[in-house]
This record gives sequence, structure tokens and C-alpha cells, in this order.
Amino acid sequence: MKDQAAEIDPSFVDKVEKLYKRLAFTDYYSFLGIEKRATPDDIKRAYYNAAKEFHPDRHLHMTSGTLKNQLNEIFAHLTQVYKVLSDRKLRTEYDRELSKKDSQVRRSNFDLAKIRFREGEEAFRRGLYPEAEELFGQAVYLDGTVADYYFRLGLALGKEKKISEAGRMLTQALKLDPYNAAYNAELGHVFLKLGFHLRSKSAFEKALKFDAANERAAEGLQIIKNLRSD
Repeated sequence: MKDQAAEIDPSFVDKVEKLYKRLAFTDYYSFLGIEKRATPDDIKRAYYNAAKEFHPDRHLHMTSGTLKNQLNEIFAHLTQVYKVLSDRKLRTEYDRELSKKDSQVRRSNFDLAKIRFREGEEAFRRGLYPEAEELFGQAVYLDGTVADYYFRLGLALGKEKKISEAGRMLTQALKLDPYNAAYNAELGHVFLKLGFHLRSKSAFEKALKFDAANERAAEGLQIIKNLRSD
């Protein structure tokens, strides 16, 4: 007789173990694999599909006590998730608490981003450009809404001769703050290094339009003028 334990799909075992590890910190919607705006029918469908897959009675042949316990806890959690999300009042209360928790996480991330940014500025000032790149990159990851984070990351990348990457970061900074003269001027110098003279000229002219005294833009235009006269 074939060993029933050997018939257990390894991918299912891996799925159970990963899902079990996520129980404590995954919100109910993510647990079911649905969006927060899911309809009652979406919730019911997701629940029944999961219940069919993880119901302990379907896996009585399992010999691993640990895996059985994990499966039992997953199914118990699944039952609780459905109980809350299928009840309008309970779901509203849960959504309120989830929104409050999300706001706290965002605030925490924003505060940490500011710290990483300040650390990146210090590293940049000391000429530690790889370290500055890492710190500015963390600031961007934690809070992608601040143009200056992308700008400073672009400067650090430029110092490391990662010109194309620097251009992408400066472009992103300009999407958030298109009228910033400093951003346009630095992007102009990136285009200049890449050999895109028309683009660089346009960026320098934009910078001077927003700030007629911008020295980096004026310097860039002079470089282009010198190149053309050679």
C-alpha cells in the first residue's frame, strides 16, 4: 500500500506553513485574497473556496501533528474572518479599527523616512555616497510622496556614476514638484552626461524660467554653448 503521507502535495504543505505564519499580522481581506471593497458575494465565494481547500476533514490522512495543528488554526481563523466580514455591523467595526491601524503604520513609516533622509544627508555630506544611496532609498520606500527624497537619491546615484538611475529618480521628483528649478537643473546635467543635448537644454531653460538665478542651469547652458562652438 502506498504511503499516504507521501501523497501530500508539497506545494500545499508550503502553502499551509506560509499562511500559518501570516495569521498574526495579515488583515482579514488579505487573508481571503480579496479587496477591501469586496461585495458580500465576493466574501462568500472566497470563504467557500478557502474552506474547501483547508478544511481539516479533507486532510485526515496527514501524519504530521504539527501540520494538522496549523491546518486547524487556519480553519478556525478562516471561520472567524467570515463571521466578521459577512456581518455588516461587525465588518464596519473591523474596517474602522483597520483604518486606524493603517494610519498608525503610515505615520510610523513617515517618521522613519524622515530619520533615514537626515541620515542620508549626513552620509552624503561626508562623501559616503553608497551609504547615502541606501538611506535615501529607504526614505523613498517608506514614504514615496516626498519629492526631495527622490531628488537626493538621484544626486547620490549621480555621484556613483549611475547616471540612468539618477535620471529616473530626478524625473520622479519632478512628477511630484514640476516647478522646482533645482530638480530641473540637475536633470539637465544628467541628460548632458547621457549625450541628450536638446533635452538638457530644455531642462536648463525650465530651471531658469522658475529661478533666473539658478547657477547650475546657467552652468549647464554654458557647457552646451561651448560644446557647439568646438
